[in-house]
Amino acid sequence: MATRIHRVHRDQPGGAITRVEISEDGRPLRDVAKSVVLALLRAGEAVTTAPRSGTGARVHVVEGLKPSLKSDRGTEAQDLGGLPTY
Repeated sequence: MATRIHRVHRDQPGGAITRVEISEDGRPLRDVAKSVVLALLRAGEAVTTAPRSGTGARVHVVEGLKPSLKSDRGTEAQDLGGLPTY
């Protein structure tokens, strides 16, 4: 399954990502908690960003007390931080 993150929701401006809008194999966008994406990644699913133009960057889990999402280095537009917020 191909999962792409289109937009991110943060707990405050510039804060932690709490929710994301994803598409899976061309299905309509859906709003999910960050924990859903963490579970997909831990299960071995490939997750990438979906910037408005260009190719996306692969997303990984950063384990810790509060696990987080991180994208591979690329351009700012490809990074999770460069995606639109909602």
